[in-house]
Order: sequence, then structure tokens, then C-alpha cells
Amino acid sequence: MGGNPWHYFASYDANINSVLQTLREQEFRAGRFGRAAWFHDDAANLVKSFLQESSNPSQSIKSPEELLTEYGTVEKAIEAVWNEYGSEARSSIFDLVTWSKSWSPSESPEELIAKCSSVQAAIEAVLDEYAEEGTSSILDMEEISIFPQAGAVSPVSENELIELFGTDKPTREMVISILIEEANRKAWETFWDSINRGEGRYIVMYIENQPVEIFFAGYSFD
Repeated sequence: MGGNPWHYFASYDANINSVLQTLREQEFRAGRFGRAAWFHDDAANLVKSFLQESSNPSQSIKSPEELLTEYGTVEKAIEAVWNEYGSEARSSIFDLVTWSKSWSPSESPEELIAKCSSVQAAIEAVLDEYAEEGTSSILDMEEISIFPQAGAVSPVSENELIELFGTDKPTREMVISILIEEANRKAWETFWDSINRGEGRYIVMYIENQPVEIFFAGYSFD
């Protein structure tokens, strides 16, 4: 275990690798990888409302690097420092957002695709650029593996599914409740603690015993 956690939902197809590659392309085209993946419109709107309350932000409490290291994402860092420091956090929040934006890639995904002649080649170029640090996203997962390994997504076993959900055919609601919302803390810890840095897992979700979606989750390399 370690790094920053990530997760995605995708429509089911029996060819899991095809779903994975489609998801990787989707996230690449959307630019949701690397430091840019930590910054979203919700965070921007939240910060805007904070800063409007005062034209004289106080001195920064922590550096952007320290905040992201401690909380993992821009949104979580904003929420935490605001809850702890209130109005005194405005400058830290402003610095955090400014720093996050500065990490945006110099070339857009479409520019990279044009430059590299294909989506796959563009993704490979990004992976080479980020090297051992990784992109903190599904882009780092290059293949499906039967067993857990770095850079790959592997299935959660039937026995593990039963331990986590009480069934080997969990629903989306079960996955969200237990693995995201932590409704069952022990199960939540069991799942996330089983994943090492740079690894991913997938779970097929069901409705009335029919597979409908796939849940991908894992940890960044760094």
C-alpha cells in the first residue's frame, strides 16, 4: 500500500483489457493525469468563494507541496485546511490552486496525439516523461494481469469478493458504500491495504446477476 489512491467506473465488456484501454484513452484525452488530475472545477469554485470573502488573504500556513503530500488531492487539502484554519487558510488555498495549475502539461492531449501520430504513442510519451513518478491515474496501468504486479490491473478473487461484500457478484451500490464511503471500515482497509504502489485491481459489478460495470482502483507509484 502507498501513494495516492484512484478509482474509475466503466461499462462492462467481457474483454476487460479493451475496457481498460478505452478508459485510459478517455482519461488521457480529458487531461486527467499527473498533477492536473488533482485539480477539478469543484475545487476551483470552492476556492473562488473563499477568496471572495477577503481581499487580504493571510500568510500561507503550509506550502502546496506539503498540503498535497499530506492530503493527496487538491480537493481534500482545501477541505482540510479550511476546516482546520478557517479564514486563515485563504492564502494557502490560493497558493495550492496556483501551484496545481502550473503543473498542467505544456502540450494538450490532442497536440501530443498529433505529434506522436497515435493515441497509444502519445500515452507512451507521457509515461516516459513521468517515468518512475507515474501519472497517478489509470494511464499507469498498461495491461491486465492474472496476479498483482506493478503497472497492471488484476482481478479481485472470488474469495476476496465474498469477504468484502458477502457475495461474488457485488452491485455498484455495494462497491461505493464499502470501498469509497467506508461503510465497513474493516472491509475498506482489507481492500486498499492489499494494493501496493503502482498496482491496480478490478471488480465486475452486477444487477440481477448480470455484469453491467467494472470498478477499477489502485495506487499511484509515488
